[in-house]
Parts: sequence; structure tokens; C-alpha cells
Amino acid sequence: MTDQHQFHFRKLEGCPPDQVRILELRAEPYDDRRRIKVFLHVKPFSEAPDLHIEVQTLTGNVLAQLDIIETTEAAVVFTIHLKEPTDEIDLRLHAAILYAEQGIVDEAQANFQLPDE
Repeated sequence: MTDQHQFHFRKLEGCPPDQVRILELRAEPYDDRRRIKVFLHVKPFSEAPDLHIEVQTLTGNVLAQLDIIETTEAAVVFTIHLKEPTDEIDLRLHAAILYAEQGIVDEAQANFQLPDE
């Protein structure tokens, strides 16, 4: 009997884990003040990293978070939803690249503002 579930992963070409860096981190809030479009671009990598993204107040209160496990894409765009509405206008987007063995290898932050109500 043969295994019906064969996965074919493409070979990743890029830098080793300790050299992976965030090249771009940008937030574009939607007019509804509850969703944020996130643009994240990292240096090409040879081993798929995990990504941890948070939307925070400027005092560090986490309003939303997202984890991407072993991404195979160096550039990702996604929408993150705030858990609760906020009166805060000035927010921070925080991203970390990590590997199970090395831990966090790079971090970046980008401040942004929610639109007026």
C-alpha cells in the first residue's frame, strides 16, 4: 500500500536563520477601525521561520496578535482584526521572526494611526 498523502515542499533558497531580517513592516488601517492590513517582507530564507505579529497601544497593551508557523513566503499581506474596539488612535505594529532552536532572530515596530471615527 502506498501513502496517498505525499507532500512536496520546494527547496527554499536564502540566508540561514541567524541572518533573516525584517525588510518592511507596514500597517494600513481600514476605515472601520477594527481591521488592519499588514505588509511584512523579510529577507529570503533557507529555513521557514515562524512570525509573531501584535497590534499594541503605545503603552504595550496588546489589542490583537497573530502567529504564522513556518511561513514559506518572504512577503506576506494579511488582515488582522482587533479583539475589541479601542479609543486609542496611535498604535504600534510589532513583528518578530523566530525559530524553535534560535528563538527571536529579528524584531521590528511600526507606529500608525487609526482613522477618525
